[in-house]
Amino acid sequence: MRTRHGRKERLLSVVFAALVEEATSTLGVDTPQTGQLTVGGLTGSLTIRVTVTGPEGTAALEADGAGKVVRRTPAR
Repeated sequence: MRTRHGRKERLLSVVFAALVEEATSTLGVDTPQTGQLTVGGLTGSLTIRVTVTGPEGTAALEADGAGKVVRRTPAR
């Protein structure tokens, strides 16, 4: 039997995977070598930030707790 907590974890996994995919495919880092996932706002609004770095530079995207992208920073 799956618990509510298990469903929430699954949803977060899907959201994280989608954000990482979007960051690596749309921000100008064609060959990412490192990545970082940061989650903030544990006492307020949840913010998810995905940063990827490769030969093209460093790029990032930021999303709200629902996974909606609210800011993009292309590679530079």
